Amino acid sequence: ENSIFVHWWDYGYWVQTIGERPTVTDGAHANEWWDYTTARYLLTTQKPEIALSLMKTYNVSYLLIDSTDLGKYTAYSSIGSDGSGDRFSQIPVMVFDPSQTIESAGKEARLYQGSSFVDEDIVYSDTNGSNIFLPTNKAFVIGMIIEISKTNSSLSFKQPQAVFFYNNQQVRIPLRYLYYKGEIIDFKSGIEATARVMQGATLTGQSVSVDELGSVIYLSPKVSNGLFAQLYLMDDPFNNYKTLIVAHSEPDPFVASLREQGLNLDEIVYFQGFRGPIKIWKVDYPANIITREEFLNVPEGWNTIDGPWAILDDLKVTT
Repeated sequence: ENSIFVHWWDYGYWVQTIGERPTVTDGAHANEWWDYTTARYLLTTQKPEIALSLMKTYNVSYLLIDSTDLGKYTAYSSIGSDGSGDRFSQIPVMVFDPSQTIESAGKEARLYQGSSFVDEDIVYSDTNGSNIFLPTNKAFVIGMIIEISKTNSSLSFKQPQAVFFYNNQQVRIPLRYLYYKGEIIDFKSGIEATARVMQGATLTGQSVSVDELGSVIYLSPKVSNGLFAQLYLMDDPFNNYKTLIVAHSEPDPFVASLREQGLNLDEIVYFQGFRGPIKIWKVDYPANIITREEFLNVPEGWNTIDGPWAILDDLKVTT
């Protein structure tokens, strides 16, 4: 009782009314500075220590993330950005297209379709020495290709490639990381992006079939290193949040229903859209994390239109 929750502001009244717990933010937006800091220094931050310091300053006991935060990423990454939109992005879910699969001798090349804008300039030199430049908001990622080798019941992956579109041309660029079934695979090259593979469920008549590789989430370099992707989508693959312990995970109702019928479904599944759990982490704080009053107090002259922005980026938050 009385434990403070932090999350994106949308869930404030829900937690307060149904959960009977106090929250940092809610729909009243009584302190819009806290909306901004929650977006910038918690959900989209690439610095675990600043997220921990923010929560410690708020005296937070629990962090809550809801599955709809994936679709809302554009909103809170925009709110948490500086004047140049440095955090602004989107998380596209790409769906397997069986009609374009290429199979040969135990190998399968799968094409996934989905699209999003390129959220920051991409500069890449391919193996032929050619330089590829894809500009922010003018180029698009439109798909992904993942090649799988099958040996008995085991799978192995070749390095995934994202398909980009710019100036009426398609280019393929390898991604450094692939995440599948709790494991992060580092291919040591490519752009610092991640292919997050997940199950896909299909309803045919009265039966549901599950494809273990049915969908993939493209996590751009900007998104891939942020708290939401690291903690919620990939279960902390680099152990950056070791003191955040899952206290509660409540599956999507569709997932829960199919599990009761005997289907072995993961927490995160694609079925007519992205489906993930409501997840709550108990927050413990490493001894070196300090509180900073700057998170609490609205800076002089700050407003939601003109900033000033990003003024706490270099704040010292550890001893």
